[in-house]
Amino acid sequence: MCDFNNKITLALTLAEKGDLTQAEKICSEILDINPRHIQGRHLLAYIFIQKGDLPTAIKKLLYVIGDAPNETGLNSTLSKAHMLSGDADKALFYAHRELQINSNSTDNLIDVANIFAENGVLKSAQNYCSKALSINPVDKRALELEKTILEKLDQKCFGPMDELIPKNIGRGKHQIIATLRVIGRMGHLIIEPFFLKCLYDPNKYDIIFILPPRTLAVSLPVFDLSFRDIFFIEDHSPNDRAPLFHLYGNRLGTHTVGERTYFLEEYSDLFGKAFKKISEGDPPYRAKLNDEELAEGSKLKNRMGIPEDASIVTVFVREQGYLNFIDGHGIRDSNIKNYIEAIKYLVGEGYYVVRIGDNKMAPLPDLGPQVIDTPFHSSYTQLVEPYFVSQSAFMLKTVSGPDALSLIFGIPSLFVNAYVFPSFQALKGDMCVFKTYYSHLYQRELSLREIAYDKDILFSIHSDEFARKKIELVENSSEEILASTIEMVSHIKGTREPLYDIDQRFKDLCKQIHYDCKHCSDHKIDITLDANYFGPYLSNTMISYEFCKAHPNFLS
Repeated sequence: MCDFNNKITLALTLAEKGDLTQAEKICSEILDINPRHIQGRHLLAYIFIQKGDLPTAIKKLLYVIGDAPNETGLNSTLSKAHMLSGDADKALFYAHRELQINSNSTDNLIDVANIFAENGVLKSAQNYCSKALSINPVDKRALELEKTILEKLDQKCFGPMDELIPKNIGRGKHQIIATLRVIGRMGHLIIEPFFLKCLYDPNKYDIIFILPPRTLAVSLPVFDLSFRDIFFIEDHSPNDRAPLFHLYGNRLGTHTVGERTYFLEEYSDLFGKAFKKISEGDPPYRAKLNDEELAEGSKLKNRMGIPEDASIVTVFVREQGYLNFIDGHGIRDSNIKNYIEAIKYLVGEGYYVVRIGDNKMAPLPDLGPQVIDTPFHSSYTQLVEPYFVSQSAFMLKTVSGPDALSLIFGIPSLFVNAYVFPSFQALKGDMCVFKTYYSHLYQRELSLREIAYDKDILFSIHSDEFARKKIELVENSSEEILASTIEMVSHIKGTREPLYDIDQRFKDLCKQIHYDCKHCSDHKIDITLDANYFGPYLSNTMISYEFCKAHPNFLS
């Protein structure tokens, strides 16, 4: 009778010594006797990896896993094969699957950590490394990886950043060091400094941003507003040597070294941390214009024919004009013509309507002196956007950079043509109206539950991702926008009658989606976004009753 265990041990020893021919011969002898022998087939696949024949190894491993899906080690070997073939997504998928079979294995935890480290996702690498060390504080692989991660961070981040920071900057408080990697887009320019000020009280910490030259900012007034109460250092070094260049697209986490905390999170992580804090109450920080900006804004009002005491609604509707070279962002766009009836209604209610944006947008028709199309007004300056939003009763807006202005000033918002996404940035008191998710596969609209169940849909931010799923995002009609605007005005005036059934269903669904995101182990999400929250739940955002009435299955 064949002693399988001894032969497997011998073949593995030979394979690790490089004698692949003899190792393969022994495996073949085992499989001649028992063609279904799991360990023999596993080892044979491993030998093919050692020989460099990765396609054959992967094919053999998939067959073995099909026969023994819960056998330890199989998914780990398949993960290594995919990593060697350059497919990090599949490598992470199978490493996660191995971890599900044995969640307390330090080897499995370090396998996952190594994949993250190899792909520059050092934050997640460190998290899994820490889990391994909590199980075995002297695990050699974990200690070596932890040391490697810190060395990479010091070489890639801490050292180059420290060289740029003058010794005399700040007020002698604990320093929070961060980078603004995108200065030419309004959203990043507004939100990243604001969220950091929500996380770290500027009165207690010296927040220091390293960023590209100020002159590259998309709006200098917005830049000055965003970097009020904190410090910044302009990095003029060429891109190939700038820390900012190397950091872009990496998720590196938060690390405290002495009197400095390096905050190197991606936007999604920053959003999650900030909104968890904001969900405890009002944002701990509010943006404010200074006296000089308020005086200049008052002059703008006068030049545009707006009375000093006028009630203002700011309107921002994203169109495909600014940054039209970026593919896939068309899901954020909508047609300004669909807002005209809502604008007329606002005028009838006594509001002055100030439309903001850029002059690549389609101009509004002449709707009378109470509607100011600022991108085309002779008095336009870059102060228009922050000033008029700060003076608004509410903002009627779509998803894009300037929509963040209402958030930092604490101005209520009617969010129309929104799409369902974890990092949906709205505050308590804001009202949302979603685009319709029409499935051409099912020939009907999808419910919020269905959208959230498919994480490929929930985490999609580009139009091609929806196209692959045969889903069309249908923008809100003129009637929907008008109805929700009437509803928002009643909310502002305090006359909106609550519909508790709709409120509770939306709240319960958001809570469930938040829980699902928190416990999602999808390998694609883990390596690209790793969002463990759902924004509308954290912010306690309202949903438009009128939208729900028009789409009764949305909350089903």
